[in-house]
Amino acid sequence: MPLFTVRFFFSGLLLLVAPRLMATALPKLNEAPREGASLEFIENKGQWDGQARYAAALPAGQLFIGTAGFTYSFLDPVALRNHSHHGHEDAPKTSASDVLHGHSYSVTFEGANRSPVLTAEEITPAPYNYFRGNNPKRWASNARSFRRLRYTNLYPGIGAVLYENDGQHLEYDFQVSPGAKPAAIRLRYAGPDRLTLTSEGNLLIETSVGKVTEQAPKAWQDIRGQRVAVPCAFELKGNTVSFQPSKYDPRYALTIDPTVIFSSFTGSLGDNWGFTATYDAQGNMYSGGTVFAPGYPTSPGAFQTTFRGASDVGIIKYNTAVSGSTARLYATYLGGSSMDAPHSMVVNPQGELVVMGSTGSSNFPTTNGSYDTSHNGGTRITPDESINFKDFLYDNGADIFIAKLSANGSTLTGSTFVGGSGTDGVASQLNGTVTFDGLPGSPVINYGDQFRGDVVTDGDGNVYIASVTNSTNFPTPNGYRTRFQGGPFDAVVLKLSADLRTLLWSTYLGGSNAEAAYSLQVDATRGVYVAGGTLSNNFPTTSGSLQSNFQGSVDGFITHLSNTGSAVLQSSFIGTGAYDQAFFVQLDAASNVYLLGQTQGQMPISAGCYGVANGRQFIQKLNPTLNTLFYGTRIGSGSTLFPDISLTAFLVDDCERIYISGWGGQVNDRGVPRNGSSTRGLPITANAIQSTTDGSDFYLAQFRPGMQSLEYGTFYGERGGGGEHVDGGTSRFDKKGVVYQAVCGGCGRTSGFPVPSGANTYSTTNRSDNCNNAAFKIDFGIITADPGPSRYVCVNNGPIQLGGSPAGGTWSGPGVSALPGGGYQFTPSQARLGANILTYSVNATGTCVSSRPLRMTVTPERPITFAPVAAACLPAGNVPLTATPAGAHSAALV
Repeated sequence: MPLFTVRFFFSGLLLLVAPRLMATALPKLNEAPREGASLEFIENKGQWDGQARYAAALPAGQLFIGTAGFTYSFLDPVALRNHSHHGHEDAPKTSASDVLHGHSYSVTFEGANRSPVLTAEEITPAPYNYFRGNNPKRWASNARSFRRLRYTNLYPGIGAVLYENDGQHLEYDFQVSPGAKPAAIRLRYAGPDRLTLTSEGNLLIETSVGKVTEQAPKAWQDIRGQRVAVPCAFELKGNTVSFQPSKYDPRYALTIDPTVIFSSFTGSLGDNWGFTATYDAQGNMYSGGTVFAPGYPTSPGAFQTTFRGASDVGIIKYNTAVSGSTARLYATYLGGSSMDAPHSMVVNPQGELVVMGSTGSSNFPTTNGSYDTSHNGGTRITPDESINFKDFLYDNGADIFIAKLSANGSTLTGSTFVGGSGTDGVASQLNGTVTFDGLPGSPVINYGDQFRGDVVTDGDGNVYIASVTNSTNFPTPNGYRTRFQGGPFDAVVLKLSADLRTLLWSTYLGGSNAEAAYSLQVDATRGVYVAGGTLSNNFPTTSGSLQSNFQGSVDGFITHLSNTGSAVLQSSFIGTGAYDQAFFVQLDAASNVYLLGQTQGQMPISAGCYGVANGRQFIQKLNPTLNTLFYGTRIGSGSTLFPDISLTAFLVDDCERIYISGWGGQVNDRGVPRNGSSTRGLPITANAIQSTTDGSDFYLAQFRPGMQSLEYGTFYGERGGGGEHVDGGTSRFDKKGVVYQAVCGGCGRTSGFPVPSGANTYSTTNRSDNCNNAAFKIDFGIITADPGPSRYVCVNNGPIQLGGSPAGGTWSGPGVSALPGGGYQFTPSQARLGANILTYSVNATGTCVSSRPLRMTVTPERPITFAPVAAACLPAGNVPLTATPAGAHSAALV
């Protein structure tokens, strides 16, 4: 029987959308039905101060719950708005400070039982994980979350329950048994600047960052099925609040129901930034960004922190096959006491999520034995030139971080710094009062370019990174270039062991001016192709390459490094006399090279290729030795001088279909020297998911093999609002043509991010007061062969039946034979000892055949030899048994 209710009119953080869409259909955009509960009370397993048993996220703050009462901790909403990375551009441009003011206050149950029982109910499906700081004792894995908390025996005959009501607002109800005295309930406030009662009977709580109004309470009794109103009012004595209901029947329950409105916080929450997304073999989606949350306050009242100190990397794993709360498989927080941002993610063959990013935190969490457990420092930098970001700094400089999470997100299986004494990982620097944002000297500045870079793994889980540095002492063991080449930045490429304990090789890649590496791919020999941009006329190229000489302004580049990282095998500029950059590289089965980039020049459109005159995005196909252009083309609206979109994902599938994803619009067009970016005028097809655009949306396209024509084109984004975009980093297509795209959406506190009919979703509502880290997954419906995982078999095994997905394909390779009734098998033999490469092929669309290799490794039989056992008399005790080879299960004769 609920007796006392407090409602908060705002929502939680990090509510992401994860639809799965079919591009071959024409779904209608519609308003999604109202979703279920979202508020979660997360158990404290050491990630917060021990006084808190549970915590719940609130806009601009946190609610901490303990046995003695509640603690509210809020950040200054005005400062959060001023530091919005893409807030309303017509807002006053006041000088912002990195200092972030906050205020906390507590509400304790005065005169209550000092040891009430506090229990949690209605567990939610997915756990939370916290890896904050470099002290593992403060990390927490598998922290459970609940929908409801219950106090028992709080006062004599009185308990309390916290939960989210049907209106998705926080409530806490005092449950008063018949005969108990509601006057016993007394709430003591500690920390507000002032408490007063207004003429309307409301309780006004004033803090240094805003005012909170608790509306005058309502009260009623349910008597024989009828609700009977009971007059009720606050009584304020000093800092203690109690409730004074008028005469009522003590034989029945009494409900006292005030409402709390955080009026100054409405529309003022800081952003959740959307950076990067990836996938795993099961089709789950991972979305990564930066999130803000205050820690547990050290004492009630005003406090001070910094914006970078309140930010962490936030990662959510989704099961995109379901909707609602079960869609979220885990949420993990990763970071230290300064700026942390994820740039790129990939899932390795072991099912671990590998995250590459930048950090200014000297206490970023690392693991014992990793390559480098100490931050390497550097000069202070700022990631963006906006006046509202001038103090949003990497104060200690930036290092690259690489971290690995277990499949369930509960274990940090590896984490390391990589860097020197300068700026590493972030293509941005502060030189006096001038900020270089993105590639210094470039006439085109895509919003978020400073946070690009790439991470991939090979079949053994070794980790490859493409990024930037201006450190003259960046570690370069076994590298092609071991010295910084000059200019504001050099590109850097490196390889780490799968356990992140060893830097196997690392190299600078650059000339005397600025470079940045954005994308890389590993070939069959484990050589590395890396793509990026350069302003250096002496960037290393090879004789006979497609363009061995600098073309002018800014050129793209494509470089093939040896599998040891010690040599450039082939390298070429990619460009015209104007601006050009190569943002993505892909390889096909024959190691032909595909590039996606931006251009302001007149790159040629090959005969027979789909193309758009004056298109400002380009696609090229080169041979593996980079000396022949098979074809090239330009795409876009053809109506702009600057690129239409900032590119975020790229795929070439088995049939040579080409897929792209990118975004354009107002966030990428914020005045000089921005780009004139827009999605207006980009070509779409009749079966587009979304056929219209407001100019600030995502654009996705699929092209026929050989770039013969546009097969599919669509917009994707809210109609109106602040414009969907990405704050930096990479998203990905898988080889089946499914895109996994991170988004920063809903800016301006809107909830119009599209969820077409039939799409699954975790949440359709932006509960932040500005932007929210969203994500989408679109399946282009392409058939792709999947042979399954590689295997090890003993030489004396019998024949092994081969599967593959989708069924009905063909197998070929050594030791493969067809079965009379259909299907295929592999037969191990002495002749097949070692690795055998088998191929599974299925018919895809048209005449295309999709093929994928599988490695079947045959291991020899190892004979076992037992050592003689000497005679022994009883009772002689245990007699050890030994055999070779060593390492098997040992035993003793008793």
